[in-house]
Amino acid sequence: MLLENSKQNQKHKMQLWRSKISDVAADVTAHNAIAPILVMLFVLLSANAQAATGFLKSKDTQAFTQVCYYDVLGDTHSLNIKSTDLCPLTYEFDTLPKLSKPAPSAKKTGFFKDDETSGFSRLCSYDVLGDTYVLTIGSTEICPLTYQF
Repeated sequence: MLLENSKQNQKHKMQLWRSKISDVAADVTAHNAIAPILVMLFVLLSANAQAATGFLKSKDTQAFTQVCYYDVLGDTHSLNIKSTDLCPLTYEFDTLPKLSKPAPSAKKTGFFKDDETSGFSRLCSYDVLGDTYVLTIGSTEICPLTYQF
């Protein structure tokens, strides 16, 4: 009798395992049908979010904010941190908005896009011939509508 119950238990366990294996096989088949669609969605969504590593070039301390400038694939990007913090040697940047430190000899007119307050500083973004330039001013000041870079 004990032997018979043991065989029944083994048969029951085998049926459960076969059921689980067939469920897994069905899931894999369903995922294989969906996989190309998921890959295509991932590619489309990731096309807008490209990140690149920036390497520290220089820094500038202004009031209670420190602006760290990074070389990102030949473009200059900036990162604003507390004046007491250290600039990271590398930083991951979104490569779509190109932030550039204005060249001292450039005579380009920038048109105001938007601003962001960071501590005691206001970061004014300007469109300069398709590139984004950033001007850092005091947080209580108002960004000019145009600025000569």
